Amino acid sequence: MRARMSHLSMLLMILAINLGMAGAANAKSAAGTVILATGESWRLSTEGRTPLSRKASVYAGDHLITAEGSMTLRMQDNAIVNLQPHSKMIIHAYQPATAEEEAAIRFELTQGTVRTRTGKIGEDAHHRYRLDTPFAALGIRGTDYTVNLNGDALSVYVYSGGIRLAPFSDTLGCIQGNLGACSTPESADLSANDNAWLHLQRGDSIERISGTPDFISSMQSPPVFSTGLHDTHGKVLTPTATHEQVLEFVERDDVLPENDQTAPPSTAKPGMDLEGLRDVLMLDPSGDTDGDGLSDEYELANNLNPWLADMDGDGLRDDIDPTPNQANTHLFKVDNRSDAFTESQIRDYLRHTTLKLDAYDPVASHSLYNLQLKLRQTLTLNGWFDLDQQRLWGKTGSIETLLAARYWPEGLLWEALPESFGQLGASAEGIEWLTALRADQVSLWQLEQDRHSIWFTPGSGPAGEGTQQFNTRWVQSLGNPAGHGSMAKIRSFKADANGRFQIEIGTQRFNYNLRGAVGEAGMLFAENDYLSVKGHWQGNTLVVLITEKSSHQQWMFGLQQTGMDDSPLLAQWQTRNTNGVTWGHWADFAHLDEDKLAQLSRHGKTLAYNRHYALEVMPANNLPQSGRVQFALSDASAVYASKDGLRPAEVINPMLQVDFDQKRFVSRFDVTAPGLDNAIAIQGAGSFDDNGQMHSDSHLSNAQLEGGLGPNGDSASLLFERDLDDDGYVSGITHWQ
Repeated sequence: MRARMSHLSMLLMILAINLGMAGAANAKSAAGTVILATGESWRLSTEGRTPLSRKASVYAGDHLITAEGSMTLRMQDNAIVNLQPHSKMIIHAYQPATAEEEAAIRFELTQGTVRTRTGKIGEDAHHRYRLDTPFAALGIRGTDYTVNLNGDALSVYVYSGGIRLAPFSDTLGCIQGNLGACSTPESADLSANDNAWLHLQRGDSIERISGTPDFISSMQSPPVFSTGLHDTHGKVLTPTATHEQVLEFVERDDVLPENDQTAPPSTAKPGMDLEGLRDVLMLDPSGDTDGDGLSDEYELANNLNPWLADMDGDGLRDDIDPTPNQANTHLFKVDNRSDAFTESQIRDYLRHTTLKLDAYDPVASHSLYNLQLKLRQTLTLNGWFDLDQQRLWGKTGSIETLLAARYWPEGLLWEALPESFGQLGASAEGIEWLTALRADQVSLWQLEQDRHSIWFTPGSGPAGEGTQQFNTRWVQSLGNPAGHGSMAKIRSFKADANGRFQIEIGTQRFNYNLRGAVGEAGMLFAENDYLSVKGHWQGNTLVVLITEKSSHQQWMFGLQQTGMDDSPLLAQWQTRNTNGVTWGHWADFAHLDEDKLAQLSRHGKTLAYNRHYALEVMPANNLPQSGRVQFALSDASAVYASKDGLRPAEVINPMLQVDFDQKRFVSRFDVTAPGLDNAIAIQGAGSFDDNGQMHSDSHLSNAQLEGGLGPNGDSASLLFERDLDDDGYVSGITHWQ
């Protein structure tokens, strides 16, 4: 009995193994993936009807259907297939060549419109590619094309490459279900250079028509299809020696929106009763003060600005801006394909110069998916890598383009970088960081100042203790916005890891002596009325970006620690003047102490202050008695404080409105700092007295605001401070005109 059971168990095990192997052999690999789905779309398969959304897989045998929306697929060989609204298509086959089988791609369009850009399988085996319709077959020669099927009418348009269209004919050997183009006396070829399209009515011969068909201009084309600058019909413009250049969109599937959102998402209501506060907040009774299509209540609850229709000033109203509090996020970063570099050219650049790459930054007009682009400016990418200290620096837009290139399908630049730096002697740790940077697996903090930035991965920070001396290793003149440069020289640079540094610099105009702060993660920052300094200290090296405010000249310096200094760096008070108003802070942005406040308040001066800034408030004369005035930000200074130290901060999206009838004001802006994922919203509303002194109302504000109006009420200065949930806070001052 035991022997029989043993044999039976063995047979069952063998049967289970065979079934498992058969199941594995029969498991289908995905033909492609949905990278964008808008509206309703489905898959019909042997398992029934299944809704499709982004990241869903599609397989050979699937019947794909769209309703009001469209569906975009990235196939396994990086081909792109876009199925337009009210369309039906079958994927009959999609497989690469193997040792046993040839490659095969066959689609069948039974209704609607499809646009396809061929991938590697189609490029390598176009004789095994076919798109069938109910009465005609289409083959390719490496192509980006669109087919429109409307009942018994078939139209074909080619963006690049070429196609061959032929009506089915058993007599001539063009049979539905075969692969490759049909070469018959009735077939017709079409290329992108023909300036024409093909039209076929069932039962008739193929007609060639000049121009562009109407269905092309009405298509919903996703951004992944843009291979260049397009005309109003979606036709790629040919590069010339003048202003037209071939462009390529950045593609990164995981940041595409799940679907179109025509209405704002539901959210919690603000913790205040707007009905009783509209007057004091200067809100319109209509409920949409700025007329941007979003209610005041919604905007207050979502850290938006109910007083400004375009909060970030990027030209898009808040109701249609995907990121209303972040300017320029609707821009696509692109590369200049006409000057693309080969791997050998990149290596040559890295050996003999710094890395350079021409790039362009076009603006998508008013819609994330609008392919009508206009060239805004030409960027020259000058990027410098310091792999050992895990940082890079250069022109802000250019470095953003370089970082965006990590997601380009071509990837040539980032494919070549690790090997190229390795040949130049880069350390294994540096190459490892570069590889992780390409995979977006390390954090990057950005120190931005006007047109240039320093990007770095937070590390161990400064090395050593005590006051250290640094010498200049290199300097680069970055010029002014007009492109005119001048030289500068750092005569002395001292820093200590306890939070202070001192710099002496000579420009063609003046000599300056400035002290500043060494903050969290080795960030350096300092400012006065003449200079602004930002930098990064990692190990025993520094990279420092300096801006001369009067000339708008910028310089980048590389410094290295060369010795020690016995003299400690002492605290220094920084007196500032903006719009005729006196204010100040410690040079290292340290906390204000009672002794300093008492000293500043001598001679009966009225002082407003927060943790880091002090403001002399003077009585304002000749204030207007009526009217509502909108102010513009003229200057600001701010810091973000965490448990690990200070970071320099920036004020963005500013708004100040003053109602002289009610003697009330309301202000709204955001504060950003390196390493923060989201901006910190500052909102304050309050009143001012006959002398123009301004105080926020805690019931109407999420931060403390205090300051005063200037003479004649044509300027204002406001201190602000907001405590955050993570024991951090932001502190700063704003000046308005």
